[in-house]
Amino acid sequence: MWKNILILGLVLLLISCDDLTSGKRFTEQYYTLTGLLIEGETVSTENYIFLGRTIEAEGGNLSDIYIDDAQVKLINQTLNDTIFLTFFYEVSIETFKFGYYDAAEQMIINAGHSYRIEAEIPEQDGSNGFVWSETTIPSEIILNPDNDESFTDNPELIFPTLSYETANTEHPLTIQASSIDVISLLFQFYCLEDYKDAIFVHDFHGSEEHPETPEDYEHPQTGMPRKIKWFFKYQPEFVNNAYYIYDRGYRSNLVFYGRYEIKVLSIDENYYQYLYKVDGYKYGGIQNGYGYFGSASGGKLYTKVVN
Repeated sequence: MWKNILILGLVLLLISCDDLTSGKRFTEQYYTLTGLLIEGETVSTENYIFLGRTIEAEGGNLSDIYIDDAQVKLINQTLNDTIFLTFFYEVSIETFKFGYYDAAEQMIINAGHSYRIEAEIPEQDGSNGFVWSETTIPSEIILNPDNDESFTDNPELIFPTLSYETANTEHPLTIQASSIDVISLLFQFYCLEDYKDAIFVHDFHGSEEHPETPEDYEHPQTGMPRKIKWFFKYQPEFVNNAYYIYDRGYRSNLVFYGRYEIKVLSIDENYYQYLYKVDGYKYGGIQNGYGYFGSASGGKLYTKVVN
């Protein structure tokens, strides 16, 4: 659901101003496209391509934001393979989704391959708009290559324990890269405990207490502090004939005791610039529009934080 809120926020931002510091209104219509290709997955209804347009700031109809009649192609340029994506929508009290996906699950996203998205958009005057972008999927990364027993990659197992006090010093997050080249990593720390079972770590709250309200546990818009995301560029180290990244500062993202899912993704430059820049929607790689078309590879680890 939060992806849809972010998309709506992007569109509303574009119809209200031309950057984040100016109050000037857009007088033209702009296309918006957002999508993140994930290595090993297809473009699904959970991870879809959104295609839309801006509307007039005054008097515009929100139903005109999404585009449902475009011809959207996803091209694997490495294999010279093309598929057409299908429009879908899901609307309920809890969720709303409008976008394009690989209905037949024909194309699995591969690390190291280059992909191009093309959208041909019919307009009322008989012309066609055209939006495109390209991305190369980052090389695979290996999480916890030294098999630290404080982490597991299998959520079906009993989670191993991670001492909060010694997490940074004795159990750094270790990622094996494919080369010495600088890579951009996106981290997401998500507490798996129910609200009623969540207990703040002492360093975060000053005492080991439950959140006072569900909103104190998980903000309706950001998901914080239950979910914390951040990103950074890293220079791998060459150790024992391999390339490693050691993150010894991640403990500050563990806000609660209990079970955690830790997602680590190596992201491409399109998505990194979208996240990093103040007006990132201008730098996400979209041609003839705004938004982002990026890619990522990575995985998840699981642990139980204890005192």
